[in-house]
Amino acid sequence: MINWGMAVISLAAAQGTGSKAVANGASGFLFSSPVDHALVAGTLVAICAGVVGTFAVFRGQSFATHSLSDIGAAGGAAALLAGVTPLAGFASMGTVAAIALESAETTSAKDRDITTGVLLGGSFGLSALLLYLASNFTNVSGATTGVLFGSLFTVSASTLPFLAAISVVVVLSVGLVARRLTLASFDPDLVRVKGKSPRTAGLIFLVALGLAVAMASLSLGAILSAALMIGPAASVLRLTSRVGTAVLTASLLAVAETWLGIYLAYESYSWPPNHDGWPASFLVVALVLLVYLASRGLERLRVLMGGNVGLSGGSATERGRGATPHV
Repeated sequence: MINWGMAVISLAAAQGTGSKAVANGASGFLFSSPVDHALVAGTLVAICAGVVGTFAVFRGQSFATHSLSDIGAAGGAAALLAGVTPLAGFASMGTVAAIALESAETTSAKDRDITTGVLLGGSFGLSALLLYLASNFTNVSGATTGVLFGSLFTVSASTLPFLAAISVVVVLSVGLVARRLTLASFDPDLVRVKGKSPRTAGLIFLVALGLAVAMASLSLGAILSAALMIGPAASVLRLTSRVGTAVLTASLLAVAETWLGIYLAYESYSWPPNHDGWPASFLVVALVLLVYLASRGLERLRVLMGGNVGLSGGSATERGRGATPHV
């Protein structure tokens, strides 16, 4: 019987004892403890993804989100090596990386890209070393797979309070600076005129982004977490220019995609080729991609019919028609 630390990093939706408990030990979808824990964890992560992702997309920080998820892998691997929950490592590394990226915002675009590239390269190298050590010198099984691809079905009940606490911090932090973030994205000087610092708002937001990415990394893995963070928000922002509407809709969409992905993973034990289950992480991300592609089609249809596009869609000319944000 594997302990909780080992369970968190096993690839539950693909193979291992956690996933087989879901397939064989549950009397029904909503009567399985692993499924219930996955649904609660997935809901918390999805809500944060909708809230944070909306601002990340229209602020042009989608690449920063991807960078934070990749850099966070080193933190998750370090936590495994230290024998603690990967969530602590993801969150710690995400916070440090967010502060580092915000510091780079004061430099030129060229220097900022160099800083991001160096941080990414260094974190990849550190992740490789730590995952090698965790795989060869600890009793942790599936360390590499767990950190990179996540384990929704093996999130334990003891982890949920921590996820809930982090999600409250994330949502409240973004709510505190939401108006400044919106104004600073389109007119930073206006924020300064009002006596506020756009850089302070940016730092608070990036730290919240790092924490949200940490939650997603625990659930979907460091490699796939950025898809849920960005995809639902990008889909919604192609169709609306109202920030409040986009935040609510993106959160609901992310929750729906996560729940449906978990349900499909549960049902996939009757699917070919081996009837051994498909990874929940893959199914959630596949749904995110399909919805995003559909949103692009709807956006194009609206343009052809003479309608407006959202904050993230269309060409520069098209964005000029109706893309002014409404808070």
